[in-house]
Amino acid sequence: MSALYFYAKNGYNIKYDCGSAKRGTIRYQKKIKVRGETMYTCAKCNVLACGSQDPAVREKMPKNCPMREKEKMDGAYEKYVLEENHEFYVSCSEIEGEGYCQWPRLKETVEFCKKMGYKKIGLAFCRGLRKEARVVADLFTAQGFDVVSVICKTGGFPKESVGIPKEKKVNADAFEPMCNPIAQAEFLNSQETEFNIALGLCVGHDSMFYKYSKQMVTTLVAKDRVLAHNPCGAIYCAEGYFKKRLQ
Repeated sequence: MSALYFYAKNGYNIKYDCGSAKRGTIRYQKKIKVRGETMYTCAKCNVLACGSQDPAVREKMPKNCPMREKEKMDGAYEKYVLEENHEFYVSCSEIEGEGYCQWPRLKETVEFCKKMGYKKIGLAFCRGLRKEARVVADLFTAQGFDVVSVICKTGGFPKESVGIPKEKKVNADAFEPMCNPIAQAEFLNSQETEFNIALGLCVGHDSMFYKYSKQMVTTLVAKDRVLAHNPCGAIYCAEGYFKKRLQ
């Protein structure tokens, strides 16, 4: 079996690189697919055709660019005009423009809630950030909102009761209450909050809170116990000081 036949048979794009240091080098690029569908790799794109209306730029978009799938893209676009989405989307997009590089996220969140006409705000927070949660609750209250807040440890159930092994606790021999994001969501639901804020919930626990919340959720603080709740710090240092820690 020739090399060309093998690579073509197994889904590789075959390109003849005349400009290679070794003349006549053949480059093999694997077509990335998942379950028979093209996998999108926008994080590695250097074209950014989505940021330009120039036809010359659009022509250079990668073969696996989502924008090449017009039916899917148009279907998603049409959902922005739905009554359930339109005002919400336009309002948060206006906030981006009004406070661009001027307002911190906390200020943006307050202004968005005002623009939407919300009165009752839900706050689901981590016990380790209870001081910060009080500051946030006081700020929203001072701006005229009713704030319903539920702490992550509500219920006080031991971690072992849901199957968390003793050795996986922070302190194996001490009582540790489990985080309870489902209860946080359902208690806020019962209070009929209009918009919910997640403040410092654990990785994965935040996902469960989003899942069970009936109302839309925004994350005000992403928990990072090592970097003062600034996950981007690890990203900025991923190729330097934090390289070994991230392996």
